[in-house]
Amino acid sequence: MVEPTRNVNVQGIKTRDDREHFSDENFGCCSYLLIGFSWFLTILLFPIALCTNIKIVQEYERAVIFRLGRVLPGGAKGPGLFFVLPCVDTYRKVDLRVVSFQVPPQEILTKDSVAVVVDAVVYYRIKNACMAVNNVANYQNSTQLLAQTTLRNILGTKTLAELLSQRESTSHAIQAVLDDTTEEWGVKVERVEVKDVRIPHSMQRSMAAVAEAEREARAKVIAAEGEQQASKALKDAADIMSENPATIQLRYLQTLTTISAEHNSTVIFPFPIDLIQSFMSAIRPDHKSPAARDVEIGQLPSTSQIRSRCSWKAGSSTTEVKGQPDSIGGKSGNPDQLVVSLSANLSLCHFFMVTTTDIEMALVEEGRSPQSSSRQNPHPTEEVDPVPNVDRLSRILIGLSYFLITITFPVTIWWCIVTVQEYQRGVWLRLGRLREPKSVGPGVYIRVPWMDTIILVDMRVKTLNVVPQSILSRDSVSVTVDAVIYTRVVNPLASILNVAHEKYATELLGQTTLRNILGTKSLAEILADRESIATQMRNILDEATDSWGVKVDRVEVKDVSLPHSMQRSMAAIAEAEREAKARIIAAESEEKASIGLKKAAIELSSNPAALQLRYLQTLNTISAENSSTIVFPMPIDFFNLFKGK
Repeated sequence: MVEPTRNVNVQGIKTRDDREHFSDENFGCCSYLLIGFSWFLTILLFPIALCTNIKIVQEYERAVIFRLGRVLPGGAKGPGLFFVLPCVDTYRKVDLRVVSFQVPPQEILTKDSVAVVVDAVVYYRIKNACMAVNNVANYQNSTQLLAQTTLRNILGTKTLAELLSQRESTSHAIQAVLDDTTEEWGVKVERVEVKDVRIPHSMQRSMAAVAEAEREARAKVIAAEGEQQASKALKDAADIMSENPATIQLRYLQTLTTISAEHNSTVIFPFPIDLIQSFMSAIRPDHKSPAARDVEIGQLPSTSQIRSRCSWKAGSSTTEVKGQPDSIGGKSGNPDQLVVSLSANLSLCHFFMVTTTDIEMALVEEGRSPQSSSRQNPHPTEEVDPVPNVDRLSRILIGLSYFLITITFPVTIWWCIVTVQEYQRGVWLRLGRLREPKSVGPGVYIRVPWMDTIILVDMRVKTLNVVPQSILSRDSVSVTVDAVIYTRVVNPLASILNVAHEKYATELLGQTTLRNILGTKSLAEILADRESIATQMRNILDEATDSWGVKVDRVEVKDVSLPHSMQRSMAAIAEAEREAKARIIAAESEEKASIGLKKAAIELSSNPAALQLRYLQTLNTISAENSSTIVFPMPIDFFNLFKGK
């Protein structure tokens, strides 16, 4: 296979400084002849031609006009009327209004191994019509695929709690990534909204249990703190009442009056405190009611997480991003080259497009194999004569072809004209050999029938889908992963002469590279390090496709699917962790509440009257309930008396 050098003057996509205005080149004399002939046809067919040549661009539209394959100076046209020449001009309308599309529901595994289904809505608009037409093959499809992969990558790095509580920041992060990537395509992403987040029902129950446990724990702690503060106030009130025994009796009477005012069937038999005064004297002065013991609750051990880091390298060399696209629109061809112009949509131009197989067949007909040709000319991109040294028979055939073109003019001229669009480059072969040391285009070129072949190469960004790959991770877990690769051709000669089908070869290389990288990662690393995996894969692919004239701009891991059994086990682990968390929260709250109640009991035990006041408060609460409850309150000191006996 012939291997061109990498320093070829390849005409690639324009840089940022030049992309506002594309072709601003003068046409050749033959091009002006075709343009003049087109005007002649328009005048000849007037006024019928006006119906087909006058186009209308709406206020919200712009038209990108190609004349003989080149974008007209000044960029996109509109709004209003514009005139197109027959057989010379083609155009494409672009809508500048904000367009919205819905990202299909994506099943995503979060950082904490929870399977969620998320969809979103993306709003975008075209800010540069020329870039949208010339820099990407299909800007709408590419933006939709990029939105899906970006949504998966960003949400895969967040836990379920972050996903539910940080929707706005997540939307801003997705919008920033999309806008930065689509800037080269002339697309502006205005807004991204996460529409819905759906989780399994079992996970909803466990999350509800955690939330319920947290609220109950908070309620218990608040009640214990209130009991402690109220006990201090009751102790102060009991100290005041202890100065006169009749005071507590008056408090009893007030409580009975309050109870009688309630319209219910509650009957309460208060136990007079004087009845047990004789028994109270038998109690030791230093005796105090027992207090609650401290509750010691051990913390459940947290689950250890093992994250082994490993890196994968192709060989031992570091990856370098090589190759920068040259400018589009530079003048191509030799001074003596016959350049003419024709409409870009002539279907006869494509009849003479051939593949690399045709090149090899031409070499075989000359008595040489493609391998021998590569050995004889290892650097086909070096400066060579415009017309290669061919044998006498070849010269005779070329002369005969020119003679046939002359005698059959103007019929055969339509077979000879090839139009190279603004976003294309042509590789010119004559009798199987390179006629030009570099690619040609944009513009119109005349080839010799049966002798010349011009292979057109699309220089725009293309999206390649890596089909789902079943991969065994380093920790022996079977996962199914697919990806999206964004590529473009930066060296047309290398993409034709060094590889048979650069798109198909890049797809196969993407599959094997994805398998090799993910095979060295554990499941946790695959789920958490999508961005680093995509970057590593892009570097490896870019280095491998460098000799093919292909530049890999971006790689996105699209989906990571686990077996249903693994998903169930991971969901069970996540559910068990949340249930354990709920139990821990309840136990910790019980401990805090017990500590508060213990302090309150210590305060009440210092004065028996304080505990009696607490009894009276409880009686008021019970009487307020609409029930048929019969209550016999028994002072705690009465039980302590017999316990002390």
